[in-house]
Amino acid sequence: MTPDEALELSTKFPKNRTVPKRIFDAMQKTRGDERKKYEMIIEGLYTDAIDIEDFKLLNKYFDL
Repeated sequence: MTPDEALELSTKFPKNRTVPKRIFDAMQKTRGDERKKYEMIIEGLYTDAIDIEDFKLLNKYFDL
């Protein structure tokens, strides 16, 4: 998954609860500038989170 695909996928969160894991899996294969792009997308996921369960799900995969 490219960062552009991850960005589009991120718009489906929090309705689609598989988004964090899918982005996490794709991010594990990246380094450098590509990884920075994923980190910005993850910050956006935290912004889109609505309730405590959303935050718990994000914290399961990302340690910001």
